[in-house]
Amino acid sequence: MLAKQNLQNSWAKKCAVSREILGENSLLREATPDLRGDRSRYDLMLYQGKLGLRGPKKSNDAWDFDFHPGVPSDIQNLLKPSLLEFVQEFDQELSQISPFMNAAQLRFRCDSKGKYGVWIDTERRDLEKFSESAECEKMKALFHLELGQRGDLIPRSQHSWLPSFSKDNEEIPVECFISSFTQPGPEANRALIACGMEMLDEVAASCLSWSEVGAGYGNLTAAYSTLLGAPEWILEKEARDSSLWEANKKYFIGAKFFPKAVETISEEFLLDLLIADPPRSGFADFFKKDHVKAKHILLYNCDLRGLISDSQALKSKYDLQKWSLIELFPGTPYAETITLWKRR
Repeated sequence: MLAKQNLQNSWAKKCAVSREILGENSLLREATPDLRGDRSRYDLMLYQGKLGLRGPKKSNDAWDFDFHPGVPSDIQNLLKPSLLEFVQEFDQELSQISPFMNAAQLRFRCDSKGKYGVWIDTERRDLEKFSESAECEKMKALFHLELGQRGDLIPRSQHSWLPSFSKDNEEIPVECFISSFTQPGPEANRALIACGMEMLDEVAASCLSWSEVGAGYGNLTAAYSTLLGAPEWILEKEARDSSLWEANKKYFIGAKFFPKAVETISEEFLLDLLIADPPRSGFADFFKKDHVKAKHILLYNCDLRGLISDSQALKSKYDLQKWSLIELFPGTPYAETITLWKRR
């Protein structure tokens, strides 16, 4: 009961902060999709041979942080049962890898058919030692394994760990890596996409040209291409996401892809719609430059601090039309806001 009350209090606080930032008049909805058993991804830390959650740093020392062993009950209630069982089994076998790892980030994934994957990232020399070990070979035989950011120690395996969804709510099996950022699970992603499409109800019919910045591996791109047709161009700077475009471009044939940061755009573009999905820090510097002159901007923010800076940057040239808040990250400070802006 206490865990449920904590989640409700956290959501109420996110709603209050969002209303303070964006106001009441243009609020479309505050959505709390049923995410029980939905989480197909779980991030953990391996520290001194134990799996658990890393807390915030207490000083400038990289090793000065709080560590909480185990999987909190709030998170357990959101995990797919099969993923939770896999994490628990992995925990029992930690002696295989802990000698190589002082403090490592791990990401576990489980797809809809029960296929498992693990991403491990820590100091390069420790990853190299582990990649040459018998324990590593044993793990590779049991599940998909990725090591480090670059994926050169063990080649990354492309797979549809999390589906995107069409305008008709049909699954789109876009491919990504275990280390790719996604929403926690299919139902969360379904809510993210459905709510965004609802925001465009009055815009989609007259939209002849659109593009996307911060496209990741193509999750939203594939979805909105079923509503709007293929985008004119797509921007994404992360190399690991850029390498997925050959696999996923079949969902948006004809779009030009630019593997660079939004801040480097110097050309002027005229569009009916720009879809922007920035990192937590937002795209405020990009919006201030105003190289991309879009009639409408559909903006996703997963951090309310990023939303503040982005909305302040947009208000000089755009009016907020409507917005929604979705509880996709229960038990965390984060929530997903979707805002629609119209150029004055």
